[in-house]
Amino acid sequence: MNLGVVSLLLFAWTARAAVAQPLPDRQPIVGRALDSEGRPLAGVVISIRRQNKNGSYAFWGATTATGERGEFRFPHAETGRYFLDAAREGFAPLANQPLIWNRSSEPLQLRLGRLVTLQLRVSRPDGALVAKTPLWLRLSPMGSAAQTTRRALSDADGRVRFEGLTPATYALFLSSAEGFSLQNEVNLRGDVFLDIALQRGGSIRASVQQDGAPMRAVGGAVLSLIPENSTPANRDAAILATQGKRVALVSRDGDGTIALSNVPPGRYVALVSLAGYRIDPQPVEIVAGQNRDLLWILPAKAAASLTLQLRYSQSGHSVSGEIALRFLPIKADGTLAADEPSGEIGWTPDAARERRALADKDGKVTIFPLRAGRYRVFAAPRAAGLASENDPAEAASVDVMVSPSGATASLTLQKSSP
Repeated sequence: MNLGVVSLLLFAWTARAAVAQPLPDRQPIVGRALDSEGRPLAGVVISIRRQNKNGSYAFWGATTATGERGEFRFPHAETGRYFLDAAREGFAPLANQPLIWNRSSEPLQLRLGRLVTLQLRVSRPDGALVAKTPLWLRLSPMGSAAQTTRRALSDADGRVRFEGLTPATYALFLSSAEGFSLQNEVNLRGDVFLDIALQRGGSIRASVQQDGAPMRAVGGAVLSLIPENSTPANRDAAILATQGKRVALVSRDGDGTIALSNVPPGRYVALVSLAGYRIDPQPVEIVAGQNRDLLWILPAKAAASLTLQLRYSQSGHSVSGEIALRFLPIKADGTLAADEPSGEIGWTPDAARERRALADKDGKVTIFPLRAGRYRVFAAPRAAGLASENDPAEAASVDVMVSPSGATASLTLQKSSP
């Protein structure tokens, strides 16, 4: 038989087989959205989408909103497996809820809990109120690995509000420069006010250096403290930088240190992570009111460094203290690699594009290790005690070519010295 005729027959058979595949039965998806007390919720945005993206369907998903009686309907839906999302302002959303829909399915009843507010009045270990102080809060739902972290500034009366929290029973961990507090079961089924008395914790200073003559401070490392014996109490008190992914627990480039204060007393395993290195953990015991120093000396690796000279534009004074930095690689065509993986930057963890540094009294800071290449570097004074999202806007930038032997650059920040 002619090869062309065979191909044509095979194509016709394949097309007929594809057309012959039955589509799922039409079965409208219906239901109601209710609050936690069973009252109908209008204006809830409901979205559904197929779990299987490779099937033969006439209906792939849709979005609708509930009416005055909280009812919703997808009239063109088919039987099958879906993911469902539901959201309304002021309520905890439902996300990626699995849904199996068939002809025997009952109408859906979606319950959304109203978001709640947690108010705290915080006092120091000596009983004085913690006024005008940055606070860090972590809420971990009981029985879940998820967590919510918030940062805020207490008012003159030591009060602070955390709004928009999902109703649940949480383990609460609060930390500041004045101390810490751990509450193992906080029921946030509604708005709650708590008086929190801080306890004094211990502190830790971890230094990371690269072997050589002289040794060099290594920035960009991430510190994790894991309780030696994990119980519900000390598990929730652990400082887990690798899960929180906050630059506050990333080592400073200027001196290669990671400093933490008011860590809950106990025995921990200290882990330091830095891409390109395999680093052994160290045991550490934290005692209230005491400081512990840890040192990791890493084997030498060929890497470049960048020395920055920072000054204020109006006064000409040097910029000292902590600096928020951001690195964006510049591609060959001159555009910024803003949305590409940060691995181009070198021996650094995923968050390494956003780093913190400690400028000395002369306004100098050295970033090491760094992959050779061309970068646009942004710098701004860092807001002490708060998360990176509360840092001042990027105040200055400079394009610099970092060679394998290193580079230097100067930045003038558009901000007068204090």
